[in-house]
Formats: sequence, structure tokens, C-alpha cells
Amino acid sequence: MHKKVSSFAKLTITDYIKIFAVIFFIWVLVFGCCFSIYALVSLPCGNDLIDEIHSPDNQYKVVVFHSGCGVNSTDFIKASILKSGQELSNSKIDIFRVNIFISDMREVGEIQVVWQDNRSIQIIYPPYTKELVQKIEFNYSNQIFTVFYQVKEK
Repeated sequence: MHKKVSSFAKLTITDYIKIFAVIFFIWVLVFGCCFSIYALVSLPCGNDLIDEIHSPDNQYKVVVFHSGCGVNSTDFIKASILKSGQELSNSKIDIFRVNIFISDMREVGEIQVVWQDNRSIQIIYPPYTKELVQKIEFNYSNQIFTVFYQVKEK
């Protein structure tokens, strides 16, 4: 009588190493793809400071910043009024907000903020943005701020 030999018994150590390598490669590929998708979708929201301009009396400041929350959200360039010692957070008054796209990023630095006096601000912005109103008033911290908007000439 012949004894049936299992096909596993015929495998050499090299065969086991190859099988392990293939399984390990598949595991790394699946785990890597899942982690990459998770990381891209769940990026935290954040504000990246671009510029900070203080009022002549140094009581207030306008901060210009990039705001975004990852791949599935719209990025904005914003300008906000804050008290001089206040940090950039959600408790602010946005006086300028524009959607940006990757192609517009080169022009982000072209947003200029000029304090005309302690309560008047001029914002000069690139022509890629939509036309904004020319003048608007904001009440922040019981102070009235007047903001003038102007499209930068090419």
C-alpha cells in the first residue's frame, strides 16, 4: 500500500518564503491603501497664517489666512479683524473671504491689507476673485470698522 503524501509536504522552505512574501505584500498593499484614504479624507481643519497687519493704534489687527479642511472641502483665503493680542480661532469677524483653487494659489500673496486709519481698512485683491462690494461696515467689539475693497490692476 502506498501512503498518500500531502501536497504541503512537497513544499520546500523556499516555497514557504514565497507564499509568505506574497501574503505580506498583499497585506501591506491593502493596509497602505486603506490608511492613505483615511488620512486624506480625515485631515483636520486648519488655518494657516499668511499675513498679520496691525492698526495704527495697535489695538486691532487684520489677519490674512488660508482656511481648509482637507480634500473634500473648499479652501478659502480669508481676512479677519481681531484684537491685537487675540489668536486666530473661530471667534473672529471675516471681512474678506474668497474660494481658491490650486491654480489661484500663486496669487494668494497678492492680497494686500492697508489700514487707512484706526477703524478704516482697505483690501486690495487679485482679479481672479469675484467682484465684491466696494464698501461695507462691520461691528466688532462695539467698534465700527469700514472696509473698502479694490481689485488690483494687472
